[in-house]
This record gives sequence, C-alpha cells and structure tokens, in this order.
Amino acid sequence: MKILPSRLRAALAVLSLVMASLLALPVAASDLAPYRAAYVLKYDGGTSGSGIVEASGAMTAEWRQTCEGWSVEQRIRMELVNGDGEVLVTDTGYTSWESSDGLTFRFNVRTLRNEELVEEFSGDAKLNSRGGAGTARFTVPDKRTMKLPAGTLFPMAHSEALLRAAEAGKTRLFATVFDGATKEGVAEVSAIIGKRGIVPRSENAETLTTRPFWPVRLAFFDLGSKESVPHYELGMRMFDNGVAGDQIMDFGDFRMRGVLTEIEPLPKPKC
Repeated sequence: MKILPSRLRAALAVLSLVMASLLALPVAASDLAPYRAAYVLKYDGGTSGSGIVEASGAMTAEWRQTCEGWSVEQRIRMELVNGDGEVLVTDTGYTSWESSDGLTFRFNVRTLRNEELVEEFSGDAKLNSRGGAGTARFTVPDKRTMKLPAGTLFPMAHSEALLRAAEAGKTRLFATVFDGATKEGVAEVSAIIGKRGIVPRSENAETLTTRPFWPVRLAFFDLGSKESVPHYELGMRMFDNGVAGDQIMDFGDFRMRGVLTEIEPLPKPKC
C-alpha cells in the first residue's frame, strides 16, 4: 500500500511537539487548574499539494497536580485520507512530569502509524537554575546527551511565562523550549498574544472556560534557525487558569481545527 506524501509524513512528525506545547498549559501556581479534557479534531483545509482530501481525529489530555509538580498524559489520534482513498492513521501518546520549580523534567512519547510503532523518545532533563543552562538525557531510542542553552524552559515553565506576559499586557514572547517530543527535543517558540477577552458566565456553564482569556498564536522554529517560515503554527484560546480552549494546528500544507468538547476539574493536592 502506498503511503501519503513525504511532506505530510514530515508534518505528522511534529504532532507530539504540538501536544506538548498546547496541552502543557497548567503550571506550578496555586490559582491554575488541574483538569481532564477532550477535543474533536476536524480538517480545516490545506494546499493543493498536501494530498489530503479528508481528515478527522481526537485529542485527550489529563493534567494532575502533585505536591512536587505536574504530571501530564496526552493522546492525539488522526486519520488522514488522500485523493486516492489511501488512509494514514497516526496515534501519538505523550507523558511527562515537570517539577514545581521548573528545573527537572521527564518525558516519553510514542507514535504509531497504521498501528506500527515508528517513533519513540524517552528521557529526562535538568536545568542548573531558572534562566540557566542544562542537560538532557535521551534513553530511547538510543542513549545520548545534549546541552541545553541558557534560558531554556520546559513546557509548563514556558506556559507560566506566557501567561505572565499576557497578564502584563505584553503582545510578544520569544523562548527556547525543551520537551523531548522530537529527535531534536528543543525549539524556538515565538508567541503573539492578542487582546484579553472574557467569556461571560451563565447558568450551568463550565466555570473552567467561562472566564478571562487571550488569543495566542505560537510559531515553532528549529533552534538557531534563520528561516522566516516556521515548521508549524498553533493558534488557541488561552484561559487565565491555564486551560487551553479551541485551537488551530497549522502544518503548512494542511490545518486541523481542535474543538473542546469535554472538560472536568481534577482535585488539587493537600500539601
């Protein structure tokens, strides 16, 4: 059976990093919410060269707060169909743990394509201090280490910085982020933050998403890249409690729209 175009396969390889950046929004702060959420993914169009004519999927995630940090379990499944009716099903699971001080991080990501394991990364990372350099260790698929430049943030610390920037009225934030979700593991992320809005509360409404928010657009580049066009972009509604609402995943050749369909709060620890 033929597979979908190479450009599409390359785009699918970054889905795990999208997950890490989109879904790791809760951070080590007492006013942010641990929760469980589900999203429906829908095809939102693409270029004529993408080869995709249909697409659908689902995304689930669970964020649990402990006295030491945050644990995250996430899964995204997509079914893509090209003009010849050929189907590619990709299923990515991502788990991570990040300490409350933002200095220690553990990760594991597994990607299946048509039920065959095609990619897996696992390891841990540690920063010398906030704003300092650090080291990441990969144990799967092979053992290797990499230096993390000064200023590197792990996903939740990055999200904390993003929320603080939004609350301060800033419109841009640039950061180097390590999540271990790809072979490179690290990316430069450029964020554009829109004007603050408020979803009004109504009877029987979900309080996790009836509150202030900011529209945010994230663009992802290779570390040290001079390219003006990002690998992909992610637009979302970011609530002040760390909840990620509806989003648009833009892979260049095609886009997927994520619609938040279910959400429930999880208990906070008594430390």
